[in-house]
Amino acid sequence: MFELFEWSYVHWITLGVVLLTIEMSLGIGFFLWLSIGALIVGLTCFLFSSLSYFNQCMLFSVWSIVSGILWWKYQRGSLAKTDNPDLNNRVKRLVGETGVIDVAIVNGVGKVRIGDTLWRVTGEDLFIGTKVQVISEKNKLLVVKKIE
Repeated sequence: MFELFEWSYVHWITLGVVLLTIEMSLGIGFFLWLSIGALIVGLTCFLFSSLSYFNQCMLFSVWSIVSGILWWKYQRGSLAKTDNPDLNNRVKRLVGETGVIDVAIVNGVGKVRIGDTLWRVTGEDLFIGTKVQVISEKNKLLVVKKIE
């Protein structure tokens, strides 16, 4: 059967090196998987020179996807566990803080000033100027109680 392209291992290795160079230049994390796929196909073509162009392209696709998935699984497993899991959750970090009611809590909803920010809160109905403490977080609202 007539094939449009006749690629040898040299073409695949060259493609792999070019893709790796692009990845190193841009650093976006996409071309690395393609370069790994191309380099593996180049090595396979070197060892088994009778692969058709279609099979080479299929191997390239499969190895590119597999290398990306393997790296993703490796990275997920190697994430460091932190002693402060709520570090980037601003609402949960406010538990225990104290503030002053800025918008009266009416029907269980109001606003409290903590530092220089107004936060939506829920709790018993309270007047403006009442000192409160954040006791928990519920549905992205701060739950507050009056400080005696």
